[in-house]
Amino acid sequence: MKRKPISTPTGLAVWPKLNEPDKRWKAEGEFQVTLRLSAEDAVDIVKKIKEFHGSAYRRFCQDQGKNKLKKANMPFVDHEVDGEKNGEVDFKFRLKHRVETRAGDTFTQTVALFDASGTPMKDLVGGGSKIRVRGEMNPWFTASLGFGVSLWVKAVQVLELVEPLGNGSAESFGFDSVNGGFTTSEPLEFDEDKMLPLLPGKISQEASEEDDF
Repeated sequence: MKRKPISTPTGLAVWPKLNEPDKRWKAEGEFQVTLRLSAEDAVDIVKKIKEFHGSAYRRFCQDQGKNKLKKANMPFVDHEVDGEKNGEVDFKFRLKHRVETRAGDTFTQTVALFDASGTPMKDLVGGGSKIRVRGEMNPWFTASLGFGVSLWVKAVQVLELVEPLGNGSAESFGFDSVNGGFTTSEPLEFDEDKMLPLLPGKISQEASEEDDF
């Protein structure tokens, strides 16, 4: 089963980790971004994913000599606010940073970032940025989860940049100094690159999804 390229319309970046791989949960590191599209803009890309999923699923069943196999969740979900669908769809894109092949070779991957004019960029991409994604649909199967399709992010074009959260100072979060209160003996230095970017005014931290392969 071969991967197939996919391109998206412009949407909002939610919890992007595109400049540096996230190594909190996976030692090999992982780039990721959830692309939030309006229901109207999501129609074509949902159709493409479902068509690819269907053809790849039938091919895999044929190769395995099976009429039916368990199916994993799709890599997109209707966005909800307070338990109610709000007419937006979230697409989860990921990319492993360090990959080890079956032959034992190792190589690394990064996400190519471009500005609106197509110029390569190094600016930090924060939540709320308007982006387009160029990626690949990758079919996979495990006995526990079944057959599924994951979305790999290969390149991102940033149409409107929103920088990640600031330096994490108390002042930036609206806290004033309080005389006579607790004072730490081990102050923490915030690392901007490790702070989670929020989508201003719209979301709180979302639960991580089931790993895909």
